[in-house]
Amino acid sequence: MESESTGPPSADVALAGIADDRRALVREVTRTNAWYYLAVALLAAIMVWAPAIGSVGQFTVVMALGTMALVALESLRERTSGVAMSRPPGRRGWAILIAVGVVFIALIAASFALVVTGRGGLALLCAAVAFAAMFVLAWLYNASFIAQRRAS
Repeated sequence: MESESTGPPSADVALAGIADDRRALVREVTRTNAWYYLAVALLAAIMVWAPAIGSVGQFTVVMALGTMALVALESLRERTSGVAMSRPPGRRGWAILIAVGVVFIALIAASFALVVTGRGGLALLCAAVAFAAMFVLAWLYNASFIAQRRAS
């Protein structure tokens, strides 16, 4: 039997292979586990609930620890994925980031207002809304980042 020599692949085949490898790499590197979204949401909920603690000192400690935990969580995500998000991914990313800030500040303000008016127990409702909103917004932000990486 005669063996066929395939020779080097054509340029189109080689480029298609590179594109497939790049898509697989982007998919692997930008994958974020569900625990990350849960952790972000939980930290945001705790920080939104913090005004209900009652003590300014304890509130300050919770906010400082929550901030440090969010920074550590993002650092861990960057180390495990090998990808750093140095800036928001495009206009959609900016819009989501602004929404995160607006929602977070509004919910903390609402929680403070509830505590000041003597209805601090309802701060837990603000925390629940923060949990749901931050879970969804963190997921949307990451999806925006993945879409931008795939497009570039």
